[in-house]
This record gives sequence, structure tokens and C-alpha cells, in this order.
Amino acid sequence: MDRNQIEEALGALGLGLGDTLFVHSSLSSMGYVEGGAEIVVAALLGSLG
Repeated sequence: MDRNQIEEALGALGLGLGDTLFVHSSLSSMGYVEGGAEIVVAALLGSLG
């Protein structure tokens, strides 16, 4: 999984810039993420602002 895939998934959920999201996640449940936790955070910030 990469940043683009995470951002696409967030968009498919209807989330976008300015939305608020509370995240409590086990990264291992997401499978392999290229770049790890830093990429997940970057994707969240890129999608939500």
C-alpha cells in the first residue's frame, strides 16, 4: 500500500480537506505500507489538511 492508495481510500469514504478524523490504528492491520507510519500520517494530512 502506498500514499496514493491511502488517499484514494479516504476520498472514497467521502473524507476531504477540512474534515476531522480521530484515528486509533494498528498499522499491522493495514498490511505493508511503503514508508510506514510516516506515510500514513502524510496521507491523512494530505487528504484532510
